[in-house]
Amino acid sequence: MVMGQPPAWPGAYPRQPLGMAPAYAPQNSYPAASQPLSPGWSRPSAPVAAAPVPAPQPARSGSAGFVARGAMPEAPATASFKLPAPEALGIHPATPAPTVLVSADAFDWTAARQQMTSLGVKSFQFDTLPDGSHRFVCNVIGNDGRQQQIEGTGAAEGDAVRLALQRAALWRQGR
Repeated sequence: MVMGQPPAWPGAYPRQPLGMAPAYAPQNSYPAASQPLSPGWSRPSAPVAAAPVPAPQPARSGSAGFVARGAMPEAPATASFKLPAPEALGIHPATPAPTVLVSADAFDWTAARQQMTSLGVKSFQFDTLPDGSHRFVCNVIGNDGRQQQIEGTGAAEGDAVRLALQRAALWRQGR
């Protein structure tokens, strides 16, 4: 055996130098019976029979001691957790919201929207000012295609909308 080369096994293909095609000639790659085999191995004299496979056991229903392979042990039963009442934690139930009574002279937004459509209002904005008064601003398109921003301010929201829509009607009439 030469150092740096793999051991020569009986029936192995000869090494070819790089760049040359290997010779693929049919060769007997198995050692013949007369050739010595690797040390520590001997050919069995008789065929080896496979180990018998045990027959599957019929399924047992209700077997208390049967545990499948890899099964986790039974977890102990835990007590259920119950949340305490909110009052026990110091949380008091919310008081119902006060009901808002609508007065007879409440502003009618449906009628206002219909009036805005007839006046050609393109867009509008409603604001509550810091002093508590209300402002209504709308953009109105005139008959000639011009756009005008009209504003109304009042103590109540209905007053601001009424004032702005009155000014929009006057502007549309050309006054």
